This record gives sequence, structure tokens and C-alpha cells, in this order.
Amino acid sequence: MKFIKFSNCFKNSLKENGALILQVPNGQSPFVGKILYGDFTHQNAFTESSLRQLIKSVEFNDIKVYESTPVPKNIISVIRLFIWKCVRIYLKFLQLIATGSGSGYFSPNIIAVIKK
Repeated sequence: MKFIKFSNCFKNSLKENGALILQVPNGQSPFVGKILYGDFTHQNAFTESSLRQLIKSVEFNDIKVYESTPVPKNIISVIRLFIWKCVRIYLKFLQLIATGSGSGYFSPNIIAVIKK
């Protein structure tokens, strides 16, 4: 897999306590199709779990994953953030009903901070 080769490259390039920040399409998002297929360079989508598995497979242990939410810069983006938080609660509720677990991220992208 290309990502594992890439991971080995950045692992060797990072200094001790260095960090790599990735933003990848979120495979758990109901909006993943727009992100994944909206850019032909995207070949994979990841969930928090699959991203952690990949990173651990190249012997990194320090990974933090975050949801990529709207950034409040002006009144419109503040409104978007508020609406997103409401939609997120609804999506967590639906997932809880469907799977028994309400955990996970639903934004179109997730951000990973990986430290050496």
C-alpha cells in the first residue's frame, strides 16, 4: 500500500519528538463521497480506527485524531459551526441506534497528529 511506503519515508525524516499532521477523507462520514470522489488524487478514506492501525503498523505509537469542523472566522462560519454541532449530535444518535455505539467522527475529513 502506498500509504505504508509514505509512512516509512516520513518516519525516517522526522526528528525525535517531530510531528506529522495529516488531513484525510473520513470514511465514517456520511459526506465521504464528496471528498473522496471530488478529488481524483484521493485513493483511500480512513476512519479513526483504520488510521490508527496503519500508523501502528509502521511502529508509531503517538497518534491523536481530531474531527475537522468548520472554523469560526466570521458570522457565517460561526453559524455553520453551531449547525454542524447540532447535526453531529443527530448523527451520533443515529449511529447509537444502528450500532450500539455513538462514538466516532462524522466530518468529511479527519486530522491526525503523529509524533515520533
